[in-house]
Amino acid sequence: MRTPSNPVYAAGSSCSPPLSIMELSTARTGREVDVFAKDGHPDPGGKLRVRIGSWCPIAMAGSRLLESQDLDLSSARYMGFSLKSACDFHALTSPVARENNVFLQFSIDGGITWTLFKEFPYDELRGERRYYFGLDQEDWMRTNASRFRFWQPRNSGLGHGSWALDSVIIGGSAVLPDLFFDDFQHPQLSRKSWLHLSGSHFSSRSNSSTDAFLSFGNANESGLESAETRDLHIFPGYLLQFEIYLESGGGKVWVEYSPDWGNRWELVVGPETAVQSRMDRHSIYHPHPWMVWRLITIPLDPVLPSRQARFRWRQAGRGWKEEGKRWGLDNVYIGPGCPGNQCGGRGLCFQGNSCLCSEDFRAGNFCASSIPRPSTFRESFQNGLKREKFSEWPRGSSEGCEGVFQGLGFCFPESNDHMILSTIPLDLTKATMVSLVLPDEARTLGVSFRFLQPGEHEWSAGDWALDHVHIGGHLVPPNSFHTQDLQPEVQSDGRIIYPEDNPDYTNEFLSMVDVKAVNGYCNESGVTLVGHEGLRAVLETSAVDVKPGWMLQFRFAIGCGWGQQWAGHHALRLEYSLDHGFTWNLIQRHCPTGGLSCKSPRTPTVYYGPFQWTLVTIILDEQQASGSTQFRWMHPGAPSSWGVKDIYIGPPCPLGCSNRGLCSVSSQRCTCSTEFYGHGCQFSDRLPTYLKEDFSIGERNQSLWEHWQGSWPGRPCHSLGTSPALLALGSKDRSVLTQPLDLRDGDFIRFIMGFGGSFSDERKPCFVSEEKDSQSVYLRYSSNGGVTWDILREINPLEFLNGPKELYFPLPEQAKALGVQFQWWQPLIDDHGQSQGFALDDVFIGGRSVNLPHLYLDFNNGIPKDHIRFHPHGKLQNEFCSRKDPVLAWDATLAEARKELTTSKVIVCADYIVQFKISVGCTQGCSLGHEVALEYRKDPMGAWRPLLSPCLPATVKGPDQHCFPSQFHSGTHYFQSSHASWTRITLPLPDETFSGETEFRFVQKTPPNAQPLIWALDDLYIGETCPHLCHGRGDCRFGSCICDPPYKEDHCKPDHHIPDSFSETFESNLNPHLWSVVRGGRLGKECGDSTSLFRGNQLYFSGCGTREAITTDLNTTHTIKLSFVLRIGSPGHRPTCSIDLRDPEESINKGVVLQVSQDNGIHWITLAYHHPSLFLQAKKVMYSLPEEALGPWVKFRWWQAFNSGPDRDQWAIDNIKLISASQQYEHMIKVSSDHGQEL
Repeated sequence: MRTPSNPVYAAGSSCSPPLSIMELSTARTGREVDVFAKDGHPDPGGKLRVRIGSWCPIAMAGSRLLESQDLDLSSARYMGFSLKSACDFHALTSPVARENNVFLQFSIDGGITWTLFKEFPYDELRGERRYYFGLDQEDWMRTNASRFRFWQPRNSGLGHGSWALDSVIIGGSAVLPDLFFDDFQHPQLSRKSWLHLSGSHFSSRSNSSTDAFLSFGNANESGLESAETRDLHIFPGYLLQFEIYLESGGGKVWVEYSPDWGNRWELVVGPETAVQSRMDRHSIYHPHPWMVWRLITIPLDPVLPSRQARFRWRQAGRGWKEEGKRWGLDNVYIGPGCPGNQCGGRGLCFQGNSCLCSEDFRAGNFCASSIPRPSTFRESFQNGLKREKFSEWPRGSSEGCEGVFQGLGFCFPESNDHMILSTIPLDLTKATMVSLVLPDEARTLGVSFRFLQPGEHEWSAGDWALDHVHIGGHLVPPNSFHTQDLQPEVQSDGRIIYPEDNPDYTNEFLSMVDVKAVNGYCNESGVTLVGHEGLRAVLETSAVDVKPGWMLQFRFAIGCGWGQQWAGHHALRLEYSLDHGFTWNLIQRHCPTGGLSCKSPRTPTVYYGPFQWTLVTIILDEQQASGSTQFRWMHPGAPSSWGVKDIYIGPPCPLGCSNRGLCSVSSQRCTCSTEFYGHGCQFSDRLPTYLKEDFSIGERNQSLWEHWQGSWPGRPCHSLGTSPALLALGSKDRSVLTQPLDLRDGDFIRFIMGFGGSFSDERKPCFVSEEKDSQSVYLRYSSNGGVTWDILREINPLEFLNGPKELYFPLPEQAKALGVQFQWWQPLIDDHGQSQGFALDDVFIGGRSVNLPHLYLDFNNGIPKDHIRFHPHGKLQNEFCSRKDPVLAWDATLAEARKELTTSKVIVCADYIVQFKISVGCTQGCSLGHEVALEYRKDPMGAWRPLLSPCLPATVKGPDQHCFPSQFHSGTHYFQSSHASWTRITLPLPDETFSGETEFRFVQKTPPNAQPLIWALDDLYIGETCPHLCHGRGDCRFGSCICDPPYKEDHCKPDHHIPDSFSETFESNLNPHLWSVVRGGRLGKECGDSTSLFRGNQLYFSGCGTREAITTDLNTTHTIKLSFVLRIGSPGHRPTCSIDLRDPEESINKGVVLQVSQDNGIHWITLAYHHPSLFLQAKKVMYSLPEEALGPWVKFRWWQAFNSGPDRDQWAIDNIKLISASQQYEHMIKVSSDHGQEL
């Protein structure tokens, strides 16, 4: 407990609290004041003690007065004292009368008259308060015989309104001292040097008596512990310097100053002045965990506005610290600063002209380090705090807590304590940055850094963490940067140490935050800089002197082994900084089309995984050019890791190596990848001349595609081409990039595209937004590996509101190049993955500037891909429908899939034919609506048209100008009922198909919800016709016939006997020597009647699909007539022989057509048409044969163009007979003889 030295009690009080009057030496400027008290007696110390008694007894009523002796105040500059109310303040009645106030008065005439100096209202005297008043301006009281008094005019005497006075001092001098120093080696002198010392004693740092210091904090003491200087005159260039020691667990020490004689105290360095002074945020000092002496140097110019000040060090006692914890002061200096930046903070300053340097620092003005210091500093705290790297840190901190990034860091506790972390001294004579530009004064030998959070202020509450500290760089940045030196270390014993084996392995060029140099990553060997799973990582270069046109190149991989469905979750960002890391910007921002904001189309340097190893080359421009440009790769953290290698920044290699080779830092020459050569890696002899992709294999074909970003094969929301298609539904940027192609002879790019679908909302997969800001897809191309891009077309989703479309674009001349790549790019997808995706299918890039003059496919040597654009779901198959040669076949799976074959472009001229063999269903059946259609188009963006539209009896009067009665046919549609078995089709190409870029396709059209049929093609030929079309009895190949046995010669003449007669009554089985084809018919009596014309069996037609009967080859050279009996339905519409004539147009097509062909059915010439209404009864008809029906190999066909289905619209024929001229003559003789006539 503190013991009062000289208590003084106010007159009239019975027990004012004891307050000490400071004992002052006669050598001090301040003077102790003797006072008298009315009704009191002097005490042994020469003072007056009013009364000594118990605490707060009832006091006497009346006036209370405390009066000094006459004093010489001619040189006094201030007056100070402590004053407070005593006892039960609240018992005093309110309001307080003025006579209860305390008055401070002065007299210069021995007390005859008194002048009021200050009045203290009693109700404002709550708690002890120290008062200071300057006397500089009070000349009237500064005499050599002045006295003062404290006077309370009236008091109740009941113990209420009592007050107490202590520590009265009047001091100062006309001239203030301007220097202060105390090393505490002489305690008696030290006591005289300080204005006030409280709770202190003198101690020694060691057993030596010459190593003394001022110590505070005895176990049995409490209350304020402080040391206060006298007032000093502070000149410009002054500094405050002292050494301080605080035991761990003790309290904080405040260092303060007062500009007004001690009346008001402020921190020497407060929050307001800390930023300007570049010092601690405040001059409050905390216990050090190592319990070491710390040298503190504070320049006073930036922090001390007053030129008169006193200073004090104070620490609160009990309640603020653990008992028994000490603190100490030593070597306190206030005076002129020393040269060498205040001894470099490494030594004691003496009178502004000499330095006493600390251990390990050389004597001299600067106190430079005498031992080598580290030139770089890096700490990631992954293995805890390395104490050899730091000089101090806060107590209660954690060395293995969760860091600022991910992984371990150094965390500061939530506390109001002064939190600080300081490095050991470093040699930064050549360093330039710490993400901040180092000032010149920091580029020195022995510099230390610290991170500090001041306490005692609301804005400093809360814990914080520090991680990944790096100090270093180059004073003069190099003009290039590379990682070619990032190699394993070879030890003296020959052992090879890879980076992961050596935790201290670093590359001096890089600042790595949660990035490690490892050997091998993502299926590639060699040293790679890798940010591991779940870590927010930064890979940052030091400054580089970058010129416009410099080249930045690197290889990266991200999400190795992850599927594209994870694309876009987190991005690897490539950024640059021109201000030493204060601000960062993407090297290339979003600029899809070029324009005012950018010179050419640019992809932002944001890379969403997954990516296998990918080379990136960027030509830097004026925006990145500076004498001190930094670059960084930053990843916010993801479930997958990422890696970067082969970094190069510097003068460009030729053509940027076309992004197909690495630039050498030593020679600026390209080391090209395997497929390329040339000084700029611009040549290759092994590039494909086209790209054809239907995505049917279900995975990325690496020979065709460099990457699919945010894209994967799947079933599109709308039917496109084949299934699957390529779905671009990733949650971020979506990119589909081809491999380099040789398109010097290329012609076009074609693909099917659709919009709709969402990565996040599978419930609305086919939604196509009609908003105007829907993200477009940019189709663009590059001939230099992606270093620069040109836009071919912006594709807006609003163009696809009606569903997918096939798009065709001629290649611009710039795209007809060697090594050109195409990219579908949909950038800047929103963060929530709501943007509609797109789908691609049936991509074809290439073609020919001069198209095919002819085309032939036999599939014996596989599928000639340069002749077929696409054949979705078509596969080679052997022994299809009894055909042993390989054919291209489509099976019966995937009912809704598009099944077709599309040829390349063909030059079609006059006298061209198309010929092929087809089988639909293989076996005879009644599947309707599964026809395979043959179509063509001359415009790549035009609609497909049937090669031949059906020409039926009812369409003769229609708009089809190419349908003539003499040439009725069913068009180029092939059904199971008519083409189940292999059938050769030969068609002369009409004039409408003539062009230099005609395409043909076979497409199966399956009704909804119907099971498709198998079908196959073989021997497809498009080209010059053959003589007489080989009479339909051979294959045409480039103008020559390959005849079917037994036909021969150049146009397939028969070399066997052809019958010249024909008679058929159907009384027995069908004669195969008379009939080559019968479809939908059989022998039967269902349409017979009792007449002699239709008695017995007929050839009866009631089947599904095509109904026709075709004879075998007949020699009609000498035939003049054809007769037969025909019936179509019946008058009574009996079920087995009826016809529906309610629809007039259908009724016409339900008639039976008689046709003839001399080329095995290539052309059918109409001989007669039979309307159903005229043949409800059986009729015999006879027709004279025209010239078109006369020849050595003729076939006849009875054909019903349309029927309503099985067992409906039935018809029958009978008694078919060819009549020659001789037979007609014999018949006439017989008739004449029967009638007795002569010819």
